[in-house]
Amino acid sequence: MTKDEYRCEINRLSAYVTMKELLRDMGINASNYYAFMAGEDRRLGAGACDRIIEALKRRPISPN
Repeated sequence: MTKDEYRCEINRLSAYVTMKELLRDMGINASNYYAFMAGEDRRLGAGACDRIIEALKRRPISPN
């Protein structure tokens, strides 16, 4: 995946997720994540992006 594809997938999966809590639980620096999502490709590696996507896929969806 390209960095832009990672961003699109993370945006799609994280629509109703509080990312700060998820990132804290995963040990990923929130400022690096938000800088990456703003377009700074070097702030997060592909491995961290894959971990975030997998964690978002595993999160339960609230019925509310």
